[in-house]
Amino acid sequence: MISIAENPAVIDPRKHLTPAQRDALAAIEHYRHQRRAGPEIIIGRKRFKASTIEALEKHGLIRFRRPSYEPTLAGELALDHLKGVKP
Repeated sequence: MISIAENPAVIDPRKHLTPAQRDALAAIEHYRHQRRAGPEIIIGRKRFKASTIEALEKHGLIRFRRPSYEPTLAGELALDHLKGVKP
């Protein structure tokens, strides 16, 4: 397990996350209504491939807590970096 301070997805999310992963992370933070629809996961009004969500879990940015995904501390820090907020 990589510490938060060494996780490249937290330090520089624009470089280490794809645009779809960045969009999914922001959607998970914003929307609480999430469900699986075949090979896709619907978060709010947006649809994402299951592989996109799995990649975010692999980076340690989100976790699944029934009934939905939520950002971890690392995910919240990555979102702050994406928004330009200095942690």
